[in-house]
Amino acid sequence: MLGELTIVAIAVAAVAGVCISERFERRRFRRHIAGREPLSAHELASLYFQSHEARVAERMIEVLGRHLAIDLACLRPDDRLVADLRMDALDSLSTVEFVLDIEEEFGVKIPDRVAEQILTFRQVVEYVASGVEPSLPAEVSASGRSDQQQGGG
Repeated sequence: MLGELTIVAIAVAAVAGVCISERFERRRFRRHIAGREPLSAHELASLYFQSHEARVAERMIEVLGRHLAIDLACLRPDDRLVADLRMDALDSLSTVEFVLDIEEEFGVKIPDRVAEQILTFRQVVEYVASGVEPSLPAEVSASGRSDQQQGGG
């Protein structure tokens, strides 16, 4: 009976510890983003990235949101994934799932050595954007040349 009570006590303490840790992480994140104007994914992408990277950034925010239990409306490109967004709070399996989700979403491969060097949201967007074929601009004609190229400009 005493052994069962000990196991229950340990389980309760572990759950309480996780809850306290999650609250601490959310509070820490709120302090980090204090004073920032919330932006939609589209606003953040168009303000901080060029057109091809902006499309990747918008989708990347969606992917990131599936893995973090925080509001990403105040995310900025130079936020560090571990130090600022607290991705270190994810276990290693969750981190691997995040990378696999990116690879599946964008059709790219992120080698482990590269994933270890990616520190910020901007870096992950730039890396993925460099491996994703940009879609052609709307003004590209059927001949495959843009109107500007056709005019000699």
